[in-house]
Amino acid sequence: MMTLGQITSFLIYLGYLIWPMIAFGWIVNLTQRASASMDRLLEVFKVEPEIKDTEETDFSIKEIKGEI
Repeated sequence: MMTLGQITSFLIYLGYLIWPMIAFGWIVNLTQRASASMDRLLEVFKVEPEIKDTEETDFSIKEIKGEI
């Protein structure tokens, strides 16, 4: 049979073990989310734009007047 002090000590040590496990799970979750986000970003970066500068591009235009 365990004494009250032993039970209290056991629960305190259990609490010391629980937090690192929760923190480890949190870090793994963040890493997985970051990996998925990076995959989505790389897909966007791979897309070639339809409108590009060519040798006919007029770079002398500095200002456009009007509204969209």
